[in-house]
Amino acid sequence: MPKRGRPSKLQAARGQIIAYFESLPRNVLTDADLASILFKRAGEWRLAANITVDKFVRFLLEATAMRMVSIVPVGETSHRMVMRYVWADASPYAVAATLEPRAYLSHGAAVLLHGLSDQLPHTISVSREQSSQNRKTDMLTQEGIDRAFLQPERVSNALFTYDNFQFVLLHGKNTDRAEVGTIMYGQEQLPVTKR
Repeated sequence: MPKRGRPSKLQAARGQIIAYFESLPRNVLTDADLASILFKRAGEWRLAANITVDKFVRFLLEATAMRMVSIVPVGETSHRMVMRYVWADASPYAVAATLEPRAYLSHGAAVLLHGLSDQLPHTISVSREQSSQNRKTDMLTQEGIDRAFLQPERVSNALFTYDNFQFVLLHGKNTDRAEVGTIMYGQEQLPVTKR
C-alpha cells in the first residue's frame, strides 16, 4: 500500500517550479542549465537540502511538462548523441541552437527567422565560432584565390537528426559573435545571425 502523508517538498513546490519554467525565455535546456536552476532556486522553493540534480530531473520528467529529447549524430563521426530537456513545446530551431555552447542559427534557418523566406528548411544550420587563434595574416593574391577555388568545397561531417529535421554544425571564424543577435520566434528567444 502506498505511503500516505505530507507531499514531498518537490510536490509541494510543483506550482512554483512550473511557473518558473513557463517564464523562461527559452524552452530547451542542458544538464548544466537544470543543475544551475536547482542550485539557485532550491531555497526559494524550500526543497530539501540534500536534493540531487538527478532526483530533480526525474521529478521534472515525471510530474511536469518537461521531456528529454535526443539529437543523434549521423554516420561515422566523432560526435556523440546530445541529450536536451524540452519544456512543453519547443521548435526544432530552439533545439538546434543548443547543439553546442554559444552556437547560433545561420544560413537557411536565419533567412526563415528573419522573415525573408517562408520555406521551412529541412536542414537547420547551426554555427559556432572557432576559438581565437593568432594566425599570420597574408595578403590575398589572385593566385591564392584561384588555388582555393580549385579545391573541392568543404563539407561538414557534423550532421545530426532530431525529429524530422537534420542539423548541420558549422565552425566559422572567430569574430567574437559580431553580427549575432537574438530574435523572437513565437515565444522562443533564439540566437541567430543578423544578416
